[in-house]
Amino acid sequence: MLRRTFIPSIIVAVLAAFTFNSCDKVAIPKEVTGLADVLKGATSSLQGIADVDPSEAVAKAKEALPQLQNTGEQLSAVNGLMDKLPGPAKDMVTKALEQFGPKIQELIGKISGIPGVSGAIQPALDKITSSLSALKG
Repeated sequence: MLRRTFIPSIIVAVLAAFTFNSCDKVAIPKEVTGLADVLKGATSSLQGIADVDPSEAVAKAKEALPQLQNTGEQLSAVNGLMDKLPGPAKDMVTKALEQFGPKIQELIGKISGIPGVSGAIQPALDKITSSLSALKG
């Protein structure tokens, strides 16, 4: 009799343990997990534009354009996911925005005043700015 109840009890225990362990795992989209790195890269690119001689800034801006476009796309994608994200993922977004958002906006303001730079990358800067504002909202 002991044998008949022992094996089903083990099976139930194993299933319960598996269920409880898998409940702790939250799926966080790659757009969110990579956001801090993308924002860090954008900050570095913008800083590179802001720090060079104005005569070199346009060339540096054009060089940074693909990364800045990618940043705008990633921010836009995260913004589209925000309503569906679990709490831990929203916390990751908030932390990344708090860490990099103010510096990015400061640098965008600075480089927008450099002649020729804003014309070269303005659509990418606008997308970053509008996405940051929407995510903070």
